[in-house]
Amino acid sequence: MLRLSLLPLVAALATSGSAFARAYSEVEACFVLDTTGSMSAMIETAKEKVWFIANQIVNARSRPGLKLCLTAYRDRGDEYITRRLDLTDDIDDFYQHLSELKAAGGGDTPESVNQALLETVTLTSWGQQPDTLRVIFLIGDAPPHTDYDEPQYKDIAQLAWNRQIVINPVLVGSHAAARAIWQDIAATAEGENLRIAAPDTSRVSSTPVDQDLIALNSRMGRLIVPYGQPAVRDAVLAKQDRSEDLSDAALADRLSFNLRTGRVVQGSGDLIHDMDSGLVTADAINADWLPEGMRSMTEAELLLRLGQIRAERQEIQALVASLLDERRVLLDKQRPGEGFEHLVSQVIVQQMSRSDHP
Repeated sequence: MLRLSLLPLVAALATSGSAFARAYSEVEACFVLDTTGSMSAMIETAKEKVWFIANQIVNARSRPGLKLCLTAYRDRGDEYITRRLDLTDDIDDFYQHLSELKAAGGGDTPESVNQALLETVTLTSWGQQPDTLRVIFLIGDAPPHTDYDEPQYKDIAQLAWNRQIVINPVLVGSHAAARAIWQDIAATAEGENLRIAAPDTSRVSSTPVDQDLIALNSRMGRLIVPYGQPAVRDAVLAKQDRSEDLSDAALADRLSFNLRTGRVVQGSGDLIHDMDSGLVTADAINADWLPEGMRSMTEAELLLRLGQIRAERQEIQALVASLLDERRVLLDKQRPGEGFEHLVSQVIVQQMSRSDHP
């Protein structure tokens, strides 16, 4: 059950438009996530909904680019204190790291919130352009240690704001001490103070068109042309394999994100996309980096085959786009938007409209 009024967000969105002081062309969003045992349901929700969040951001009015990063944290004495993934625009890679997270450890409070926040603020490769929105979502259910000899949350939040990084704390549950600290962090770093009573895992987001989308995703996967060193080719195919294990809703969101970003798979290593984006030219193709069945082709044969694959991909993408439109209409009839994923994406869209940042 969501314990947050969305009225301020709705009001902010309603006033958005030409009055914006700036149009952000890039969003850099870091998720600082408690991975102790009590956060199991929240971690699974994050895995399920990350493609929805990414898709909502790139579909915002200014059509921003998107990079995500991740800091998983527990506490001293657990298997790890923090595990980090720096900012990346390869959302398939981000999803892989997120999907590997398991809830374990903890069993007491507080947790190493301070260390996780400090590392995210100071070690992340934040962009320096003025049209980049830099935002952190701190997601946890327990307060930070104030008994450790380390920088404390309020000073870290002030440091973040000084570096033009917004922190949005998301409290899972109702821990009283954590609630007060989350509110303090939000006030200091000019973020939204959010609370979720518990992740809602009961909502169903399946529609009659989902089986068709699954089939088209599989067809599209067979049209990927992995290109690069063996490890690169393997990684590209692994991303597609993981997509075929996604839930109906997550797969639909990934397909929509790929359409918006003009890709079949995120990151580099898909030859057709790399050629279309100018990363690889026809006269510089390394035959040893091609799939085995293409290595013996002449340049003319190869370019002809790539053209055929490109055309087939475009046909499938048109079918996918039509089905996604139909799916969206079906879901709008089922239920209004609510839940963790809507909350996060709405906050980011709201903050993209702010004019009060230095």
